[in-house]
Amino acid sequence: MKYVLIIFLVITNIYAETAATVGSYKIDSEQLAEEMKNYEGKPEYSYHQIRNLALNDLINKQLLMIYAKKNGIMVVNSELEAFFIKELGTHEKFQTNGSFNYSKFENFKLTSKGKKIIRAMKKEILLNKTKAVITNSFDISDSELLHQYFAENTEIDLSYAIIDLEDVNVPVNISIKEADHYFERNRYKFQTEKKVKLKLFIIFDDDFIEDVQPFIDERMRNSISDETELPDFEMLKLRKAFEQEEIKKLSLEKAIEIKEKLENDEPISYPILETPYLSMNDKPGKLPSVIIPMAFEMKKDQLSDPIYIGNGQLVFMVDDIKKIKYDNELFIANRAWKDFVLKQKNKYNSDDYREYFETHIDKFIIPAAVITKIEFSRPGLFSKVNRKDYQQKIMKLIEENIYNDYELMQIIEEYNLKGTIEIIYLDMFENNDVIDNTIADKINNQLSYGFISTGYSTVFYKINSYFPEFIPRYKNIQSQINEFIEITPKDSVDYKEYYDSHKRDFKTPDSLRIGGVIIPVNISFADLQAELTKGKIYKEYQKNITEYYRERSVKFEYIYTTIKGCAEIVKEQADSGIDFSLLQFCFGEDYNLDQNTIIDYKALPEKIQNALSITLMNAFTKPVQFGEGWFVFYKTGDYNAGVISFNEVKSELARIALMKKADRIASKKAKAIFDSTTYFSQLSKYVEADRIFQTSFQDTDMPFEKLGSINKYKKDLMRIWKNEKFSSIIKTDEGYAVIFILKKRSSKTLSYDESLSKIEEIYEAKKRFETARTFVSSIKTRISAGADPDSLLFYLGGWKSEFDLTLNSKIPGVEFSQLIMEDILRREEKYCSPVIPINEDQLLFYYISRLKRPYQNDFYAIKEIYRNKILNREYNKWIQQYRAKIDVKINF
Repeated sequence: MKYVLIIFLVITNIYAETAATVGSYKIDSEQLAEEMKNYEGKPEYSYHQIRNLALNDLINKQLLMIYAKKNGIMVVNSELEAFFIKELGTHEKFQTNGSFNYSKFENFKLTSKGKKIIRAMKKEILLNKTKAVITNSFDISDSELLHQYFAENTEIDLSYAIIDLEDVNVPVNISIKEADHYFERNRYKFQTEKKVKLKLFIIFDDDFIEDVQPFIDERMRNSISDETELPDFEMLKLRKAFEQEEIKKLSLEKAIEIKEKLENDEPISYPILETPYLSMNDKPGKLPSVIIPMAFEMKKDQLSDPIYIGNGQLVFMVDDIKKIKYDNELFIANRAWKDFVLKQKNKYNSDDYREYFETHIDKFIIPAAVITKIEFSRPGLFSKVNRKDYQQKIMKLIEENIYNDYELMQIIEEYNLKGTIEIIYLDMFENNDVIDNTIADKINNQLSYGFISTGYSTVFYKINSYFPEFIPRYKNIQSQINEFIEITPKDSVDYKEYYDSHKRDFKTPDSLRIGGVIIPVNISFADLQAELTKGKIYKEYQKNITEYYRERSVKFEYIYTTIKGCAEIVKEQADSGIDFSLLQFCFGEDYNLDQNTIIDYKALPEKIQNALSITLMNAFTKPVQFGEGWFVFYKTGDYNAGVISFNEVKSELARIALMKKADRIASKKAKAIFDSTTYFSQLSKYVEADRIFQTSFQDTDMPFEKLGSINKYKKDLMRIWKNEKFSSIIKTDEGYAVIFILKKRSSKTLSYDESLSKIEEIYEAKKRFETARTFVSSIKTRISAGADPDSLLFYLGGWKSEFDLTLNSKIPGVEFSQLIMEDILRREEKYCSPVIPINEDQLLFYYISRLKRPYQNDFYAIKEIYRNKILNREYNKWIQQYRAKIDVKINF
């Protein structure tokens, strides 16, 4: 019918804009308007949807045309004539005496309308033929089709349990009934949890780089005499060490100064960050994990001593302490279960631990000290002396009477101080609180007395007696002793047999010490900069302008956290003006999503797309939940679809051009050195001494300093003799390396005794798994026999149910659920699976409540219809994959 209509159409020239390009082909607005007519009479679609659908159809057709041309698919005349006769052969225009007239057909082909119809027919034939070629390439056998049919049409109601292995790594005689009694008696303890909210500030080392330079110059002059001659790299190393030492000293002094100002309610210029309420087990971003346990030992409004965090000093304060109430009954029950199991394990192990302690008493001899400890904080309620002056006064009195115990007792009584005499463990075991552990550290550093600030209070300590060999009382270390018990290796036949059958697994690593030189690519940048003119860059841009088309895109930074409260408080603080990079440093956790780069909106997950698209420039999104955590995004750029301007890409084009040239130069320099040397000792003739490096002796599987990973060269490197050069130049992240083997140690098989600890570890892991599986199997057996699963699994995450699943469905919480579904296909209704490990930390078993399978006869009745459906689905996948390979640009 459509070709009949074309016969009577008047062809007019309409100015057409380009709607899209597919490779080098253009789709104009006239073609688009024509294609949109195919969707007339479909009120379920809006104009915008119809336009998108029609454009997509045109793009797919053009992709087929490109594929046909690349693969030599053509339409021959006989195919065209047959198609014409089928479509228009009965039309009176081409009939003579009731028969098709070839002469009329030949004459019509020469007319403008005829040419248009023939072109349209030829294109339609080619599209259908190409699609058929592609579809026929999908080789789907009847058995595969049947399997797919069953996967899509099987209906499943499934119940299952996912259980943390550590929750069930318990003695087999632990009773769930006893756990019920324990939970009912202690429920209140687990319905709430103590949490702390912190405030903190960080003094970064980088703030003091310029300040320390005069001190470093002076130290260098004092440390090196005129007669001393050190190589440049040794001088640089010494200067760096002095710099780090001075910077660390200044940052500590600044942190103490800021801390004292806060204690005295004086204003400070450094930003104060806040955390959400945190439990003992929370790990907020990159903040040191030690601060949470410390905070639980501190009082409200108490400031910590400065803590060095690698690049600065951190001081935190307990802003608030409160108990958080939980509503999730299963979560509360699991907390109670963990506590119950721990107590049961301790009860079962207690006699064994005591026996071990008593029979191995020599293993628990530690150094200890008896100390006097005096704590003082603030003057009495009605005292006119401020806290700082009061503390300084007490400190002076104590210092004057350090060695006079009688006077110290008098000071304690007169000023109503807290004075105690305690035993401090100096090794192996933790003491009762954080302060005692700090005192132990100071004593171990030869400080026999001193003062420790804990915020609003100060603690004085002094050693009364020192015992290099001290045996603690069992009850005082009972809670820690399991960490130090060494299970005596048994003369196990199993261990020996395992070793004999797995000897190859117990080897020392291959080790190397490498020397050489790296020619960095950026060494020539400065020289090349002058050669690169703006005109040359622009010429390159014009030459490849089609490559610079960009879909609508966005640029952002983000903070990712697995703690919802962290995301909420990050958003609040970012909105209040706290520097986003500082918040990133403190609270950001690692996540594999690029930032500070321009990213196509379509490449982002839908949730993130939506959040960023409604956020203004230089503003922050609300927390976006994604996966197992939350994002807060800072939107720094928004780019409309179109060709990227020259100004936007010129610096990157210049960098690429410079990099190419510099890379060639560095490669030539490396080759010159490579061609001139055979042994490491010859390297100094061609390279400055400070550019020659030597690595430490290390495992070849670990990345080497400067070189990175050498895994792909490992076998060849291990064949080289000492001092010899590697057979080729190595490309590194920095540039090109010429390397030599300085020393090597080939791997060797470890003896049975050397391997024993690893074998024990393997057996311990197996035992842990078997213990857990045995316990879960006992629960599964009872459920199979009709016991209530909700009751039996109440403490272990609960009994989960999913309805109306197919074999293609994903089981929530199960990473490899497709394997479970494949197993279900082989089972029957009311089947209960064995206990299955789904990862290193979790076990699963499932029960099929309902299983409705389709019949094979149903499949064979619709086999060809179903085949076409599957082939069409495969074709749609193919066209999307092919589209990704061709440059497709949409201009609206």
